[in-house]
Amino acid sequence: PQNQEEFNLTRAIQGMRNASIFIDNVDNVPLGASGSYNWTIELREQVRAEAKVLRALMHFEAFKRFGGIPIMDQAPTVKIESVNGVNKAIVVPSGTRQSVERVVNFIVRSCEEAYPFLKDDFWGTSEYGRVHKGVALALPVHCSTRINRTYHTVTKEIR
Repeated sequence: PQNQEEFNLTRAIQGMRNASIFIDNVDNVPLGASGSYNWTIELREQVRAEAKVLRALMHFEAFKRFGGIPIMDQAPTVKIESVNGVNKAIVVPSGTRQSVERVVNFIVRSCEEAYPFLKDDFWGTSEYGRVHKGVALALPVHCSTRINRTYHTVTKEIR
């Protein structure tokens, strides 16, 4: 059917942007009980880590189709700079394609940063289906096999 798409780049970019906005602003949510969740420091770090892995997954999905892609590692902002007396709007992060190495390193680094804050498993709970440590371990390995390199070689370069 026409309404089914395997991959939509526009939606992936929107997802990367939304995840980046969430990651950048999650500290602004006040701690305390709200509805069915008790918003604690631990929960805040867990959902930030989940957002990092999901953003890395969206980068991976775009990467495997297009190779080097722009890396959205922060919420987009517009900065005004004066160049030769003329004001110029510059969007940060840049929308320029990055090398395959930089994209892979970003994906791996995002998963490594998220790993300590993720739960081991959600099997048999009402939160089944959330991002857990297994996803953060599997994504870098799957990504590195895409470029015929071992996980050890890829992670060694970013440490």
